[in-house]
Amino acid sequence: GGGGGGGRGGRQRSEPVAAPPTLAITRAFSMDVLRPTQNLAWLRPAQTSGSYPGNYGAALAFDGLMTTRWSSGLPYGPPAWLAVDLGAPTTFNTVELYWQDTAAFAARYALLVSNVTGSVASEDWHTVYKTVHGEGGHEHVSISSVTARFVMINCTLKGEPPASYAAFSLWEMQIFDC
Repeated sequence: GGGGGGGRGGRQRSEPVAAPPTLAITRAFSMDVLRPTQNLAWLRPAQTSGSYPGNYGAALAFDGLMTTRWSSGLPYGPPAWLAVDLGAPTTFNTVELYWQDTAAFAARYALLVSNVTGSVASEDWHTVYKTVHGEGGHEHVSISSVTARFVMINCTLKGEPPASYAAFSLWEMQIFDC
């Protein structure tokens, strides 16, 4: 063990440096509490305004895994949107957002719903939640019950510090009727 500070103090100092153990704790907690089979968006088709080159596509934000993620693409920065097709009009009242970390999140975003197939036209989408105080990490969003087939997050402002990551990045966007 490391000298000085004892076991507990040593762990506290090493956790911020060792990201994988922190993420493992987050993964185990989130998946134990929010079972994928109750997640209305689990494995549903998704689309986005763009994804970072490589394996960061829209579907990865709905695969139930905290080891894959959607990352917004070129051109970098706001705005960027991510949408999921629930397959049919579905009632829900909770959205769980798991941002990659405290630098790849949206400080300002809105959750929108639609029942119009294949449309990204603004008149077909209705805002059910918006904030200018997004904090990153795990964000639990409770809304009044709504019934919709499509759910979108529209990210319009990066969190601080905005220059540390060019993209928005979500491990998971989960939807529930609690």
